[in-house]
Amino acid sequence: MRYPLIICSAYLSTLTLFTHAMNASQDVLLVPGWNAVWLEVAPTSDDAALSVEAVFNEPAIRLVAKLDQPSGTAEFISQVDEQSFNQGAWQVWRRGSAFGENTLETVVGNEAYLLKVEGTATLNLTIEGRVKTFAPAWRPNQYNLVNFSLKAPVSFQDFWLPAGATHPVNKMFRLEASGDWVGVQGTDMMQPGQAYWIYSEGASDYTGPVKLRFPNPRPEGLDFGSTVDEATYLNANNDSISVSTEELFLTNLSPSPQPVQLVRMPAANFADELQVYELNPNPTGTPPGMSLGSLVSDLTIGPVATGTTEYVTLGAYRNWSSGSRTREALYRLEFAHHYFWVPMRATIPGVGSDTVQSGDAQHQGLWAGTVILDRVSVLAEGGANPIPRDTAGVNAMRFLVHVDAAGQARLGLAERLV
Repeated sequence: MRYPLIICSAYLSTLTLFTHAMNASQDVLLVPGWNAVWLEVAPTSDDAALSVEAVFNEPAIRLVAKLDQPSGTAEFISQVDEQSFNQGAWQVWRRGSAFGENTLETVVGNEAYLLKVEGTATLNLTIEGRVKTFAPAWRPNQYNLVNFSLKAPVSFQDFWLPAGATHPVNKMFRLEASGDWVGVQGTDMMQPGQAYWIYSEGASDYTGPVKLRFPNPRPEGLDFGSTVDEATYLNANNDSISVSTEELFLTNLSPSPQPVQLVRMPAANFADELQVYELNPNPTGTPPGMSLGSLVSDLTIGPVATGTTEYVTLGAYRNWSSGSRTREALYRLEFAHHYFWVPMRATIPGVGSDTVQSGDAQHQGLWAGTVILDRVSVLAEGGANPIPRDTAGVNAMRFLVHVDAAGQARLGLAERLV
């Protein structure tokens, strides 16, 4: 059983984590005709998004379209053809178009793309790019063109059963090569890398049979920051090390226990790099309440019982004194059917004069944001798993953050709003 630190749920709306996310690759299978692709990687070169032609470079790919969410709502169409995209709700790229005619220029991650493939050959693409922790931003009372990161095919009924009436299976559609959108059956299989029209009855925060929560909503990963002495422990070699801590919250919404693995991608030798430890409950430890566990390479967290929440506390040890002052490690949090990418990063301020990262200076200046405190977690009572609880009221505070040329952020309270 795992016992959490007391965590407040707060969000600084104007700041973004992970300007340098970690890379992974995705295999994309395209059949002749129409394809609905769910791309979970963000292809880049020197931190710049790649063009459509550079990513989908096979000559047989004649058209790529992406739903332009900010332009307004767009209900799905019953049949796809090239004229379907002559409306403001879609951005489109056509091979051989004259300069300036294409409205879709670059490819981003965690988005759905419709592709038209000519000829009779099946295409196999391997696309590499940045990954981040992803949760859908559901548009209520509308169809959403989405999917999740699936480990293997899974039936629609198994994946969506915990969502109940919010995402009914009879309001889900898949794209056939002919261009027809057809309704799915519960026993039909969701395929990795494919996008589907999924209806949301009202608001939703569904992220799959297991819900992943961080202390703050919708991050892109775990950032342990630059504070290096939050807690000190003895490691397996009896060396005293100081770590920074963060938590992952896992709630099983499904009717059966869910296995959970936290896997480092790829496996590491942990030399001269960011080291991530598991912290275990230990009421007699120093400091009281937690003790240092093993380095996390392939950590079993589950199974998580039905209807319960499991907590895992992680500690970041900065095992370097030169080179880049910010180090990153890529993890994958795997469940029975799906997974989340979890990039992790930590920083040592002032390591070397030549260690300013290319992305550090781009946030230089004064930032303003609002922190909303509306949810807390409590210590376990009577051996029960603690469950995050809503606060009786909402506490909102406005903060100012100054970021210097080295990327060091300093936080200040501007005013309390409510």
